[in-house]
Amino acid sequence: MSEQEKLMNKVQMYHFAMVDASLFLDTHPNDKEALKFFKRVKEMCEKAMEEYQQKYGSINIKDGEKDTKWEWATSAFPWEVQQ
Repeated sequence: MSEQEKLMNKVQMYHFAMVDASLFLDTHPNDKEALKFFKRVKEMCEKAMEEYQQKYGSINIKDGEKDTKWEWATSAFPWEVQQ
């Protein structure tokens, strides 16, 4: 598995945990431990996404703009990772 694939797996893992925690919080909005977990996983997800984007380009369309050009369509999409 390439470094790019490993990093994308990390992004996906943290994102899944974040969504799962948010669903739990929908039914347990006062659970302080769950909220603390959500915040921690969200931070890890954001860091992993930032690292991925710095190394390999945009993960989603909202991050496709740069000061000098539109990069969303000029770099490989995350699912086009070379194996």
